[in-house]
Amino acid sequence: MQGIDRRAKERLVDFTIAHPERYASLDAGRGRSPEDRRRDRELRRGSDRQRRRSAGSTDGLPAVRDELYYPYWRIGGAGIGVVALRFHAALGDPRYLETARRIALHLQGSYTVFPTNFSGMSGIGNFFVDMHRRMEEARYLEEARRFVDRVMLFAIEKPSGLAFPGEELLRISTDYGTGSAGTGMFIHRIAAGGGLPYIDF
Repeated sequence: MQGIDRRAKERLVDFTIAHPERYASLDAGRGRSPEDRRRDRELRRGSDRQRRRSAGSTDGLPAVRDELYYPYWRIGGAGIGVVALRFHAALGDPRYLETARRIALHLQGSYTVFPTNFSGMSGIGNFFVDMHRRMEEARYLEEARRFVDRVMLFAIEKPSGLAFPGEELLRISTDYGTGSAGTGMFIHRIAAGGGLPYIDF
């Protein structure tokens, strides 16, 4: 994209990651405006640039100075894997699916000290549910169920039902990102299937 500086290009890539629905209707470029096709090409170039930066890492996803890797949905492999699966669904580009597979291989058998959705095992487990939905391979659902087993170690029985500790395990929380709502949603997806709220419409 001539005339647009590097920061503008990176903002475009960030925007498309935050708003994948803009790319959900792609059909090999048919019916797309030249501007939309140009943005698609730029998105792919941004992805290629990130993959080159990631060369040599076990899961292809560097965090801090290529020395520290996070597994979480909010910051780390699980969240990037969730986005990669949706980019694959929208664009049909096999590189996104391969990225998700590599992330799944890296996250398999993980254990974190938090059960939560955004920064804990529920979010990682949700990624494995997504892998199962996309790939229809039983091993991904089995891994997601193992994450349920790990999450249930944190369950607190109350008269009204189960509750889960929130961020930093300091108190019971009911919110979606760091509490019982998000953890319960993950358990529900294991039992009943379905997509991720706020992402799959």
